[in-house]
Amino acid sequence: MAGQEPDLESIVARAYSAIARPDVFVDILEDLSAFENASGDLGDRAERHFANAAEILDNVYPNDRIDHSFLNTRKAETLTCDLAIGPAFRIAQCNTGVFAADDVAPGGELPEWLFEPGSERADRQRLADLFSGAGADEEGFGGFFHFYTSEEDEKGWWFAARLEQGDAGALVAFDAVRLRWSERSGKAFSEALRLTETEVALVRHMVSGGTVREFAELRGRSLGTARNQMKALQRKLSVNSKEELLLLYAGFVHSLEIPAERPGIETHHCRLHYEEEQGGCIAWEEHGDPTGHPVLFFHPIEGALLTPEEANAARRHGLRIIAPWRPHHGATTAAAHGLAAAEEFADRLPAFLRHLGVDRCTAITTHAGAPYMFAFAQRQPAMIDAAIGIGAFLPIFDKIAMASLRPTHRRQIRLVRLAPTFAKVYQRAMLATIGTGEFHRFVEEFYQGCPRELSAIQRPGMVQMLRSAATYVVRGRFVGTAETMVTWSADWSRLCSGITVPVHMLYGEEDATIARAEAVRACTHFGFGAPEFIADAGSFVMQDQTDAVLGRVAAIARGL
Repeated sequence: MAGQEPDLESIVARAYSAIARPDVFVDILEDLSAFENASGDLGDRAERHFANAAEILDNVYPNDRIDHSFLNTRKAETLTCDLAIGPAFRIAQCNTGVFAADDVAPGGELPEWLFEPGSERADRQRLADLFSGAGADEEGFGGFFHFYTSEEDEKGWWFAARLEQGDAGALVAFDAVRLRWSERSGKAFSEALRLTETEVALVRHMVSGGTVREFAELRGRSLGTARNQMKALQRKLSVNSKEELLLLYAGFVHSLEIPAERPGIETHHCRLHYEEEQGGCIAWEEHGDPTGHPVLFFHPIEGALLTPEEANAARRHGLRIIAPWRPHHGATTAAAHGLAAAEEFADRLPAFLRHLGVDRCTAITTHAGAPYMFAFAQRQPAMIDAAIGIGAFLPIFDKIAMASLRPTHRRQIRLVRLAPTFAKVYQRAMLATIGTGEFHRFVEEFYQGCPRELSAIQRPGMVQMLRSAATYVVRGRFVGTAETMVTWSADWSRLCSGITVPVHMLYGEEDATIARAEAVRACTHFGFGAPEFIADAGSFVMQDQTDAVLGRVAAIARGL
């Protein structure tokens, strides 16, 4: 709306038009800010329209139809395949939606974990044959390869290989193939080919992405026995390899296509639930050393999961990280909302911790989890030895604090304070863009002018964690993310008063979201210790300097 002052009617109209293009809310945010600066009030009518728009978004983009594996914090590149390698076995192209690992990147070598154990040599030879032209058919099809998509991937995926000739020479391109075993098609396949019960089980296992070694372990047989069963099955079906077996099955059920379902992230299921006497529930995750020093983690908007690097560092430093999902996230229930929910949660946690055998712990938080940690430190001082904020948000309690924020951050906080329902429709629109491929616009808008932070949240490991958490955080409802936005936007300074336990605040020296001077001023104002600044780190300080930060947490926890 350049060249003219936005009016509320046109903004409301755009909010409704965003049903077709949810990413339009990125632009509406700027117009709302301009209108608020001019008029100083959005009024009840805007609140009603935002609530209506959010409800329509709920109906048009129901959560059970959002494929969270498509969540991406950067604009997706146009990819013709999921993985492409050159004759020197270097990566020419990769889909980070499939291979969410830092060591799979264009120009890099193929990591050892990519290959099935014991098959790397044979697979590399097959690749060499493809480049020589001997391993592909007339149309360039090179059969199936079984690859793992990350070091944490336990099952792996099948990929269809094809030889292509480009301007830069020959490439082997791989597309993920998700062959699906169904009892109906499996029964028809087994009856037509007269398979035994064991043979059916073996075919089912291979179609589902398993290996012969895993089949042997599941059946309680030796690897030699399982290999002999596979050879017998191949002879019976007149195929020469497990790849040809998959091709036979795919052809039989007419499903050899590049599927819409991509490997990326499995739906996260939190299996740790504490059922409260009053009927409520607290779901939680555990990371690190199960016998280590207990650390209660108040998670940010990204969720209660950790990257593998963080979990491994916690284990090395002897930390047992207990990460309860906050109210209205996943299975964690709550009667209250907003700041009252943070206080209510703080009063529920002692019974939860005692259930885990924990009488005293260290509390930590990052970013938007800060109000919850401070509420706990304020209301349950006997339960904790120290509270540690790691790149944690600070309350916006006066004009100086507000002025210290980046424009995009300040804009969101002011608008949510004026119209709380804006948080719901904004978060709802953001989640809807996961399926439209425009989620990155919300990320880029929030971290505008913050290249270090934007780079951190676009790392494959972070993206993988976000996808997994998203499948759980918003399952069936979207209250938690909107609650987070409302809570951090409020003036929650009352939660920081009267805290008697030691408070340590750790920030990155290159943090672009919290000004250094404001961090010092706020810590002084609330009577905390002087903030510590970690070198070579931005606002995602725990991801930038994982070992240093968790090492510092361990030292504080042990009184060093």
